[in-house]
Amino acid sequence: MFGGSTFPPGTNIPNPNKDFEVVAPPDDTVSCIRFSPGCLPQTFLIAGSWANDVRCWEIQQNGTSVPKDQKMHQGPVLDACWSDDGTKVFTASCDKTVKCWDLGSNQHVQVAQHEAPVKSCHWIKAPNYTCLMTGSWDKTIKFWDTKSPSPILTINLPERCYCADVRYPMGVVSTAGRGIIVYQLDTQPREYKKIESPLKYQHRSVSIFSDKKGDPIGFAIGSVEGRVAIQYVSPQNPKDNFTFKCHRSNETVNGYQDIYAVNDIAFHPVHGTLATVGSDGKFSFWDKDARTKLKTSEQLDQPVVCCGFNANGQIFAYAVGYDWSKALFGSAPGILTTRVGYAGGSLAGPTYHQLGDHTETVDVEYDPNQTTYEVLLDMFWKNHDPTKASSRQYMSAIFYRDEEQKKAAEDSLKKEQKKRVKRIATSIVPLIEFTDAELYHQKYLLQRHTWLLNTLDLDPADLIGSRAAARLNGYVNGYGCLSTFQDEASRFGLNDAQIQYVQRFDMSSSARPKLLVIGAISQNKGIGKNGTLPWTLKKEMAYFARMTKTATEPGKRNAVIMGRNTWLGIPEKNRPLKDRLNIIISTTMESTDDPDVRVCRSLEDVLDLVSRPPLSDALDRLWVIGGEQVYEATLQSACCHRVYLTRIFKEYDCDRFFPDWDPSAFDLIGDQDVPEDVQDEGGILYKYEVYQKKSNSSS
Repeated sequence: MFGGSTFPPGTNIPNPNKDFEVVAPPDDTVSCIRFSPGCLPQTFLIAGSWANDVRCWEIQQNGTSVPKDQKMHQGPVLDACWSDDGTKVFTASCDKTVKCWDLGSNQHVQVAQHEAPVKSCHWIKAPNYTCLMTGSWDKTIKFWDTKSPSPILTINLPERCYCADVRYPMGVVSTAGRGIIVYQLDTQPREYKKIESPLKYQHRSVSIFSDKKGDPIGFAIGSVEGRVAIQYVSPQNPKDNFTFKCHRSNETVNGYQDIYAVNDIAFHPVHGTLATVGSDGKFSFWDKDARTKLKTSEQLDQPVVCCGFNANGQIFAYAVGYDWSKALFGSAPGILTTRVGYAGGSLAGPTYHQLGDHTETVDVEYDPNQTTYEVLLDMFWKNHDPTKASSRQYMSAIFYRDEEQKKAAEDSLKKEQKKRVKRIATSIVPLIEFTDAELYHQKYLLQRHTWLLNTLDLDPADLIGSRAAARLNGYVNGYGCLSTFQDEASRFGLNDAQIQYVQRFDMSSSARPKLLVIGAISQNKGIGKNGTLPWTLKKEMAYFARMTKTATEPGKRNAVIMGRNTWLGIPEKNRPLKDRLNIIISTTMESTDDPDVRVCRSLEDVLDLVSRPPLSDALDRLWVIGGEQVYEATLQSACCHRVYLTRIFKEYDCDRFFPDWDPSAFDLIGDQDVPEDVQDEGGILYKYEVYQKKSNSSS
């Protein structure tokens, strides 16, 4: 087990599974671990890390480790692999190079080059050739004989390489945008087929499995949404392919689970069972054929980031490390700047490797006209497990600056405790001093996007105080809303190429929430009078209830989104609207413990809320039901998908009206659930219309 790398010297490292810890681990989070091939008489283990190094240990039969050596890159090491004879190790790095570590001569020389960070490397041993396959964020995979400075073959990818695996004669590459491409490696590498992803969210790990003869026949692929897909390349029966949920909290709060990324997958070399590791701090073993879970570990202090079996399957290794890439606050409404650092301890001048009794924390500057301290506290509770006891370095804590913040934090904790079974372990303590973390930790994810940083002319020293950097750090991590980003892009001075680059990170039209406007309007565009409807149309109300209640996906429910006045206009006995999640947009309403009600300050807050687990996994259709300002904001949003209008052919005395909008940006379409004929109810005529936003329209 790795883990000591992310704890300061002298810390008692949590080890609830009583596993063996390697001696002299890396100084930063481990990115990959690989055991030596079975042809060697000894068992060696290598690990690449974000400390720019790769290290090697000999693993003894009794579980102890002996450090052998280490080599360096100019950037974090993202992947590593062994040659088939165990004499060489290949290392792929963010410095855009791949190096060969010859264990006999102890030389570490460059053998491959890309135009962007190299995400994967795999050694291929074929009957008629041997080569190194590398995958990069430059949207290529390349094949090298390691003796030539030029690749023997380059294959272009549709997107950046996110993860890959090779088991001759099969190769599998997963790209950004959830692409899956299978390659045939016999005679020479070539594309075999593209497979549509069975997963809805970004892939993070892939591992090939074999049949009883040892021939590769499929792969397992894991996503950031706590789910794994078992996929056969040529299934005898389509039902052979399936997905299963994993790395999710056992307990639910108001019917929802905490969901974590599947960071790595490894198959047992003898039994064919598989291991998964996740950001919930656990590893689990599974039997894919029986479709059952065999065992789950005790929870560790931090995410488990990677894993692997040795050649005979008798040793399982895993690495534990902190994820500096979290950027939740950066793109939230009203956030000005963010910076990570250390607080709460007595050691003067703490550093990442000499932390003393300090806690890693984030300092958030916000605009009180756009958001509140209470909103930030709500984000804090929703995006980690405050009941989990951790070491001082990673403990859950709120550092307050004054008595007002202290009281708000204490009140917020009391409210949150009522929603939970376990006791919350969060500490609420005064902020005495905050020390900035090292520059390489600031806007950690954004710093991986060197092209974007270079074109923005952002120096690492500017990352702490830059509002653009704080916002972009959130956007490139998939947080925030596309429409909000588009509004801010011009203020930040982003050009078209930079905007297109950022928009690829889970803010595409397929990934963004789709808002459905529904409402009835009179001939003079009226929608209400004195907080109520000026007409009584029971059949039209039944249509509204049927449309907003009916979910298209089993096990999910719809949401209705409304302003405060629309909420208050619903008779109290009917609030909240049944069988739907009620989301109210208001700057004055207090949040509630009702599991069927959420309160947000803006439409952007709503989009952020429904875009993240658990609601992204629990909700189906998002209906916007009024009033006037909420309708207007939705029609202007890039997330507006359809408008369901009931046109009443009569004028009414109204004080609220449907906003002006551009029907030319929409197509009038049919919907099988919507009647096409003119309706007559008590002599009042009306007609249902459905408009869908044109694919090339923008807001």
